[in-house]
This record gives sequence, structure tokens and C-alpha cells, in this order.
Amino acid sequence: METLSGNISISRIFLCNEAWITFWINNALRLRWAIIWNVSKMLLCRSGWGYHTYTCPRCGGTKKVYHSCKSRFCTSCGKAYADRWSNESLDRLLDVPYKHLYFTIPEQLRSWFLYNRKTMPEVLFTSVRTSLLKYAKQRGFTPGIIMVSHTFGSALKWNPHVHIIITAGGLSHNKKSWTPHYVIPYKIIKPMYQYNFLKLMSAEFRKGKLKVPKEYRHIKTLETLESYLTQFHREKWFVGLGRSLQEPDSKVKYVARYTRRPVLAESKITAFDEKTVTFKYHDKTSGKTMTKTYPVQEFIKKLVTHVPDINCRIIRNAGIFSNRTKGEHIPLAEKALKQHNPKKYSRTTWREMYMKAYGIDPLICKKCKIEMLLTEYNIEQTKDIKIKVTEKHSSILQYFYKTQLAGFP
Repeated sequence: METLSGNISISRIFLCNEAWITFWINNALRLRWAIIWNVSKMLLCRSGWGYHTYTCPRCGGTKKVYHSCKSRFCTSCGKAYADRWSNESLDRLLDVPYKHLYFTIPEQLRSWFLYNRKTMPEVLFTSVRTSLLKYAKQRGFTPGIIMVSHTFGSALKWNPHVHIIITAGGLSHNKKSWTPHYVIPYKIIKPMYQYNFLKLMSAEFRKGKLKVPKEYRHIKTLETLESYLTQFHREKWFVGLGRSLQEPDSKVKYVARYTRRPVLAESKITAFDEKTVTFKYHDKTSGKTMTKTYPVQEFIKKLVTHVPDINCRIIRNAGIFSNRTKGEHIPLAEKALKQHNPKKYSRTTWREMYMKAYGIDPLICKKCKIEMLLTEYNIEQTKDIKIKVTEKHSSILQYFYKTQLAGFP
């Protein structure tokens, strides 16, 4: 059997030998709608979402430009979104030094996130935000904070954690000056974060909002949970301090793209033989580049596990970058810093991105060397595609499981 290497797309792996439809059928009763929808969108990327047709006014030559899917799961669209998000983020970033932090949880608590995809991320975000703002408040300022959650670690392992971009200092409490603060002692913040996380997790259980993982089915009461959580006061909670970021236009953009990147870049896939997928990853323990091989069905399972639920917010802002108050606080911070002309980002078009990537204008006729004109467009409506995907899932349930679709999507 031929082994492919180089330029291996995720969609090609999913479509080869009907790998995705096989996975869909075998797991139809357990699959979340977010997985089915995002994978279906990805497989139609630049083929089933419609197109624009451009025509040369001189020779009549045509060019079809197919629409992208804009799925979170699509590596191509995911990277484009990460680039756009990092550029747009510069609009609200002040010209000050920044720090990159990351907050993890003990391995034993990771399964709680699988069973509580809405509640546990809230616990994580809130405990990180509360800890950082309390630390800053005690020192007389309010920082700007951007938080991005990840669920993936090395070799596609399930590893929920949060990346932070935080100003090295912040707006003073009287909102008239900027207080520099270049040292962020994670050894002080870590126990605050640890305490807040366990306290919030206990509070959510008390409200009845936590589903207990199967391996902890013995936890039935608040007292049992708190007894279980006691051990984590002694466990190692890793809070890391990344690089210092001096200029928002370069290093902050790099970290922003890193924090918003897709689960697995296609460039990391090194081989595919229609039965197994091999990819490279960075092993943090050894500091070396390693490779991992999974059977196709296991590879798909590993990937789709990291698809967030519909309407799940994996990016949060806090402090002076908070969506609720940034309209007031950022101008005050700019005034305190004497920064009166912040750079405004204009969204890059697909044509500009293509020219930047390949050095060629895609809408210039190759023969006549003049600009082609839009002459036709066809747009597939999201609701129509969603109906087709829902009907397909319903037919799978009826044919293979003799059950009806209920409350879905």
C-alpha cells in the first residue's frame, strides 16, 4: 500500500476509504452535534459552500473561487482565523510590555472537563481571572488580560489549560496613571489560582451543575467531593511564565497566533498509508521533536474530541480589556501612557492573503494581464446544509440503531 508524505490534508484522511462516515456510524449515539457539524463543514470547504466566478473582459477566460467553510475544525480556515484574530487583537493592545502565562490543572482533574464542557471551562477561566486581578489589585493597578483556552497537549492528548497575555502593569486605581509591574511571581499566583479553582469547582457541584466522570462514580455528595479535592491542595499545579513580550506588533502577534492555533497543523503530518497517520510534535519533557502514529479511526477520535461545543467561548478578556468596560478603560490607559494614535487594523481580504502567500494576484488574467470581473456568484445557505447534515444523521440512527433523532441539533 502506498504511503503518502507531504501536503496531507485532514480532509483527505477523513474521506479516504470513507473513514469519517465509518466513524460517524460507529459513534452516532455518542457524537456531539458540534463534532458532526464542524467536520461536515470542513469536508465541504472550498467545494460545497458556493463560489464566485470571475471573467476576463478581454478574452472571456473564467476563474471560479470557491468559498471556505469557516469551521473551527478546518486547519486552513482555523489558521486564517487565528491570523485575523491576532491582527484584530492589536487594536485593543496598548504599546506596553506584556507577559505570556499558562495555567494547567492536575492530570486527575482532566476528565471532569470531558463530562462538563460548559461548566469546567468557566471554573478555569474564573479562577485564573480572579487570581490575576486580585494580585494586581493588591499592588494598585488593573491589568489588561486576554485568555485563550486549549484542550490539547502533546500528541493530541486531552489537556485543558489556559494561555494568558497580560500587560506588565496596568491602569492605576484612580485611572489617571499607568503603573509598570514587570515581575509576575507565578509562585505567589499559583496557590491563589489553586485555591480559587477548587473552591469554584466545589461551588458548582453544590449547585448541581457538575456531572461526575465514570471513574469517580463513588462521589455522590458534597462531602465526598470535598474529601476527594483535598488531595489537590498538595498536588503539583503548573503555572508557567512564558516569554516577555515587548512590542504588540511582533511578539504579541506571534503568541496570539500560537494561542489560537488549530489542534494539529497539517504541516506536522508526516505520513499516511490509508490505515495509519503519523505526525510530529514537540515533547515538552524531553524538549525534542517526536513522532506519533495512530490508526485512522483513533486519529479521528483524538482530533474530534477537541472540537468545542457550539457557542462555546474559548477566548475571554478581563481587566481593562474586558468587553464590558474596555470602551472606558482603554482610552484612559492611552491617555495615561500618552498614546493618542493607536493603530487600527483593517481586515485582509482573501485576495490580499493570496497575494501575500504566493506573490500572485489571483484575479489578474494570466493571458491578458488585466483584472477579471465578477460575473456570477452562488452561495449555499448554512441552514440548507445544516438540514442535509441533520437528515443524514437521522438516517444513520434509524438504519443502524433503529432509533429516532430527538432534540438535535
